Amino acid sequence: MKILLVGGTGLIGTFLKKKLIIEGYTVHILSRRKSKDSQTFLWNNDEEYIDLAAFKGVSGIINLTGANIAEGRWTEKRKEILYNSRILSTRLLFETIKKNKVALDFFINSSAIGYYGTKKSTKIFKEDNVSGSDFLAKICLDCHADNVAIEKRGEKFQIEDGVGCEACHGGAQQYISSHVDVDSNHKANVSAGLYPTDQPRERAELCLSCHLGTGEKMATHDIMGAGHPRVSFELDTFGALQPPHYVVDDDYKAEKWHGSNIDVWAIGQVTAAKQTLALIDERLNQGGLFPEIALFDCHACHHSMSEKRWTASERSGLPPGAVRLNDANFVIVLALAEVMGEGSDVALRNEVKKLHLAVNKNGDYSSSIAALTTTLNQIDSKLSSVDLSSSAQPLIEAMIRNTIAGNLTDYVVAEQAIMAIDMLLEYRGVREEYSLWLDQVYSTLQDEDNFSADDYIDSMRLFGA
Repeated sequence: MKILLVGGTGLIGTFLKKKLIIEGYTVHILSRRKSKDSQTFLWNNDEEYIDLAAFKGVSGIINLTGANIAEGRWTEKRKEILYNSRILSTRLLFETIKKNKVALDFFINSSAIGYYGTKKSTKIFKEDNVSGSDFLAKICLDCHADNVAIEKRGEKFQIEDGVGCEACHGGAQQYISSHVDVDSNHKANVSAGLYPTDQPRERAELCLSCHLGTGEKMATHDIMGAGHPRVSFELDTFGALQPPHYVVDDDYKAEKWHGSNIDVWAIGQVTAAKQTLALIDERLNQGGLFPEIALFDCHACHHSMSEKRWTASERSGLPPGAVRLNDANFVIVLALAEVMGEGSDVALRNEVKKLHLAVNKNGDYSSSIAALTTTLNQIDSKLSSVDLSSSAQPLIEAMIRNTIAGNLTDYVVAEQAIMAIDMLLEYRGVREEYSLWLDQVYSTLQDEDNFSADDYIDSMRLFGA
């Protein structure tokens, strides 16, 4: 059996390679340096390059890649290296596997030791040790595993399994047999406890419970300060990146919801906006000196002191130096409401501005949340009956027009906008025609720490050129 070992030249990787070879495995290594060894293949995360020969005949991948966390002070530059060497490299591996349809029996990805808790200890932890019980460990488990109550865990339950079937589809005690029974049906399985992930609103709420947060669990500013990356999510795009484990055939369509990508995207945006409001309502006021800062736009603060990031915005009405809420989903829903018509975009725009100002002045924002929730519910209700099939091009034009006008140029908004435009071009069947343009826009968003709104706007101007 051949195994591709990524990070095979590090401390653990070097010993693992020797062990695998002793056990009779053929080991391919990905390396950033050229080698005369025929089993070592070149890759470069910065250039998004992997020698595809590395995957030939490989049955599985063990990914240990990541810069040494103890090598040097954690400066901003060092933290960028630590992040990119783990997150972006793993993403490159995944996208290369998916693009080239590499068939694997397994993919093992190294994970963080924070799982065991943050208390100082002389104990050496092993895989069979239980997780930590402190706050950070619980948050990790809530988002990265099926962390059900102890009394609900069966004999074979293992928290180490991470996010498995039941984490998304619900406890399988009642439907484990029926969901593969040809004489059963989807309605019966849902009644037996299967979560209705075919329904876009329910799916969005489930996904956002981790990828945005709830009143019980959330990637707070404290957790981000400990190293958790900034959280971003878009329902349709992330769903497309998830390897499908179902087929939308006639049987699927007979029993389950099967709308278009544009429907999933629109519902996902509205649901995310509503969930953002719920988090502001529940978690903004922490009762201390600072509010829950994770609810604000990270880039409003995290940028070079010598770099001018602030621009006047009709959307928020905030002065220079003000820390603004992360309103990315509201802004995208504004474009959707504008195309849908009937004036809901005007109400939404006014209410978003009132929310920004109320939060900035530490005033009563409950009325703004209530008004925004009502408007979003109205838009959501209309989505159930409106046909968006002819709205793809108007939506693209609306987002590009608003970008050039300077209304969609915060990084968090820009990344949502380009994911939407990418999906809409694919929906129209013309994505290939705009692939070079998309690459250019994406290149302006590649490094959020050095994002230039001017470069982003300039790339958007080239649409259709």
